[in-house]
Amino acid sequence: MADEGGSGPLGMLDPVISSWDEAIGAVRTRAKWLLAGIGAVAALLFGTAPLVTRPTLSWSEDTLQLLVAILVAALGLGLLAIVAKQVADVFKPVTSSLAELDEVTREDLEKNREEYLGPRDDGSPAQDQLREANRRVLALERALTGARGTEKVLVEGALREAKAYQSDITAGVEALLEFDRYNKVVRNRSLSDRSFFLAFGAVLAGIVFQLTLTHAPADEEAGDGGAGGPAPTVALLTHPADDAEARAVWEALDLPACTSGEDDTVVVLVTGGSGSVDAPYQVQTIPEAAQSPDCPRLSFTVVSSLITVTPVPEKVTVEWPTDAPEETPTE
Repeated sequence: MADEGGSGPLGMLDPVISSWDEAIGAVRTRAKWLLAGIGAVAALLFGTAPLVTRPTLSWSEDTLQLLVAILVAALGLGLLAIVAKQVADVFKPVTSSLAELDEVTREDLEKNREEYLGPRDDGSPAQDQLREANRRVLALERALTGARGTEKVLVEGALREAKAYQSDITAGVEALLEFDRYNKVVRNRSLSDRSFFLAFGAVLAGIVFQLTLTHAPADEEAGDGGAGGPAPTVALLTHPADDAEARAVWEALDLPACTSGEDDTVVVLVTGGSGSVDAPYQVQTIPEAAQSPDCPRLSFTVVSSLITVTPVPEKVTVEWPTDAPEETPTE
């Protein structure tokens, strides 16, 4: 690099080189902020902790919703990976050599050879001129060791001139390599508008991912009665007569004491659930609807594959105990 405050065309490159270094630093600072931003967004939107309360989703009943969430998450994470790679490229070590100059650097060298190689540029490749300058200095230094008298004075003068030329061309080559480094980072690796567009797409995918998981299934929305949850529904419980497991559950819950007639059905109140394994019916017995006074007041869960739950089609009125609402009309 040319000495600070150097003279001639090469000395004029010093402030330019400083601006190149500043530009490279600005690119990398911008990349750091983008990387920190997308990292925070990824952790927030694609993390395991939900931003809002999520409904219970199951593969058996919410397959499409979960598949959409997975696809959107994969898209968002893929976009983040692309942006992360582009950011990583900005921080990769940059190697520059005279044999592998960037195309823009080569064009600039051809237009401004004297600025880089000095007034003694002979038009040959820069690496050849630098090699020849180094070779000449070494040759004169060897010659100086055996020179005497007038010859020594002449060799010393030639050596000073050769070293001055070597210093100039070395500074010019270093400036050229610095410009090449600038091109490779700022021009070729700098984050473009496309990088920020991809980052925005990843954020959007993350938002859709969250909304997909926080959207309640249609049947859950339909049964939602507001802040109090699904409206209780009166239903009839029955079980297959030839199912030993169902009969065992039926008797374990003491449901025979709660039958409402000869057809071996039990009137119950269903307060939630869909009957699946993941969301079983939430059931309460209604002793007032049983023929036997021995019917216990129970709350339990049951799946439709074991015991059949049939909603009562007509409107009924349930008289609650004194510690509960007086009546709940249901359809």
